[in-house]
Amino acid sequence: MKVIVVGAGRVGRRVAEHLSKRHDVTVVDINGRLVDELQYSLDVLAVEGDATLPDTLEEAGVYNADYVIATTNNDNVNIVVCSLAKTLSNPRTIARVKNMEYLRVWGRGREALGVDTMVCAVPLVARSIINVVEYPQIRFLRKLYGELYVGDVLSAPETLWSVEIKGRTLVIGTLDEIRRTYRAQRPQNVLIMGGSETGIFLAEMLSEKVYNVKLVERDEKRAEYASKKARFCPCDSGRCI
Repeated sequence: MKVIVVGAGRVGRRVAEHLSKRHDVTVVDINGRLVDELQYSLDVLAVEGDATLPDTLEEAGVYNADYVIATTNNDNVNIVVCSLAKTLSNPRTIARVKNMEYLRVWGRGREALGVDTMVCAVPLVARSIINVVEYPQIRFLRKLYGELYVGDVLSAPETLWSVEIKGRTLVIGTLDEIRRTYRAQRPQNVLIMGGSETGIFLAEMLSEKVYNVKLVERDEKRAEYASKKARFCPCDSGRCI
């Protein structure tokens, strides 16, 4: 399978590194230094150029590509790259975005904006934080296999299979078993510092669980934006919601 990865930053590099073990990968980046580094460190074809231009995607082999994955730090660039790739050929397109507004628009009609799959870390980070809030005894919880999950916990009860590894306690069980064992906590007051996309999305999710949520942001315009997006009433200072 032929894959074009646009963006040779941290995310693009990791994607290219993993995919290159089994697939034919071409990485495109406007930064010549990053292109040179990849050329020597990974088993990939690296192309220097602006992937929002047809000539660059053509040089990268878009007409024969099965996937085009846009991973730059610029949401607009990633969406344009996917849209252009769809116009030139018909690969499956994946766009990394940081702004939740793009994800909301894309969710109204899949394949919108020329993007087959849109990936955003904001919901994943927010859900991880909520898990910590609701289950403070569980450091992290990940799906292991089938219905089994593995959790890094503060203490392990006898009802779950557990193991000690390098001073950490891991438990394994179904999601229902782990949640029944540790039981969800219901804190009434939550204070979020910072009106980033993650902070706003987190406030939205927590408010749906009937928590008293306040979000503090020192930039007044950003605080007003957060207030509208998260549907909160701003406090007297106009700096929190």
